[in-house]
Amino acid sequence: MEVYLGSCSDRHLILSTFLVFLITSSGASKFGDCGSVLMVEEHQGFIDPKKFISDYAIPSVPVKLTHSAEHFPANRLWSDEYFLSLDIDDDALMVVEQTKKENRSADATQMHFQDFVKTYNSSSNYMVNAVPEFLG
Repeated sequence: MEVYLGSCSDRHLILSTFLVFLITSSGASKFGDCGSVLMVEEHQGFIDPKKFISDYAIPSVPVKLTHSAEHFPANRLWSDEYFLSLDIDDDALMVVEQTKKENRSADATQMHFQDFVKTYNSSSNYMVNAVPEFLG
């Protein structure tokens, strides 16, 4: 009996599923099941810099900081309205890709920074430039 598996990706998916089945049904441990479990402390916001250095950085202890970006001044100051209010030269062109998922092999285009700000929420445009100097 012949079975048509369609595209190459279909065959890879079926093969991958079969291999996972073989591994898990054979009693072998699953990926990530071996080794020690490391508990990571979680803190909301920022930790005092001296405490962070002494308790986490120097002893190489991981820590998860949640809701930290909310406390950065840039989070409050750098709004779309602020960007659009700036007097920016006409030659402030940014390299923009057409998809949110970065793809450096895709064709890129140039767009004025403020045009990008006007469209990035309603399009799939993705800016690949570093932070522009006029914002620094």
